[in-house]
Amino acid sequence: MQFARRVRIARLSAGMTQQALAQRLCVSRTAIANWEGTARGRPATDRILRLAVVTGVSFEWLATGRGSSGVMEPNVAPSTEAEVIQDPLEMRVLHAFRSLPQQELLRAVHWMERRCGLSHVGA
Repeated sequence: MQFARRVRIARLSAGMTQQALAQRLCVSRTAIANWEGTARGRPATDRILRLAVVTGVSFEWLATGRGSSGVMEPNVAPSTEAEVIQDPLEMRVLHAFRSLPQQELLRAVHWMERRCGLSHVGA
């Protein structure tokens, strides 16, 4: 499978438009269209890594086509340890959360815990 096709699969599996993905990656929508199209565009390795993180797919699969994409096929039941996210808003929050730097992640978690009246175990 070509890189362009893998980018499109990754984006769609994350439920994102080209514009939304472009904003998350701080690139133009045209760049995303080029990566998904037949143009010679292919991002640098660090962008491919960020693209994999933002869309929730395997970096190896996205960059090379080898291995599993990490995208759950619709007919495959999740393991008992996994939690399936079906709410598009919750998925957006998860993708945004995963893209934050570590310090901002901690701030976000603490804010949410305070907002919901939860306390962190071990805090």
